[in-house]
Amino acid sequence: MDIDTAKRLYIELLPTLESTSKEIKELRKVERRCKTAFKNHLKTSGNATLTVGGKTFSFEKKEKCVVSMDRMEDAFAPNLIQQYKATNTEEVEVFKCT
Repeated sequence: MDIDTAKRLYIELLPTLESTSKEIKELRKVERRCKTAFKNHLKTSGNATLTVGGKTFSFEKKEKCVVSMDRMEDAFAPNLIQQYKATNTEEVEVFKCT
């Protein structure tokens, strides 16, 4: 696609994208409220699962290791933190739209 065609199509798409995005945002809000109600129901009812619209909702236990700079700084000596930062810092190119 050449740049002029891309510009024209982008300008034509923007209004539709913005309105669709707003609609989806509102729908997601309703979905979140429904899922919150499902969670509360499962916790209070003692049921293990709840099936709605062909989807089954349940809780599962998972282990996860949380890594953050704050936790690393609390756990390791400052010189190790500086060495880690120096070794693992990368420069990346980010495509932005403002």
